[in-house]
Amino acid sequence: MSKIVIVYHSGYGHTKKVAEAVLAGSIDAGADAKLLAVGDLDDAGWAELDAADAIIFGAPTYMGGASADFKKFAELDPSDPDGPAAVERVTKALKP
Repeated sequence: MSKIVIVYHSGYGHTKKVAEAVLAGSIDAGADAKLLAVGDLDDAGWAELDAADAIIFGAPTYMGGASADFKKFAELDPSDPDGPAAVERVTKALKP
């Protein structure tokens, strides 16, 4: 069974609704899936991301770019000794 984590930011609730629909579809397809809001990430959430087989990202766009809260999550520095270890894995997975 694939472990999927859906990490998202939702300013007004619309992206959360889409994330919940993706969660439902993932579970219906037999995956072990979980939602994580970027503002609620703690050490346990980072461990979930690190253990995931797949990570699905969701963010609203404002003026043609992702929301500021999602950008803060996406731009975390993996070389920061105080930063979560999962950031490095996520960053490597996103780069070709």
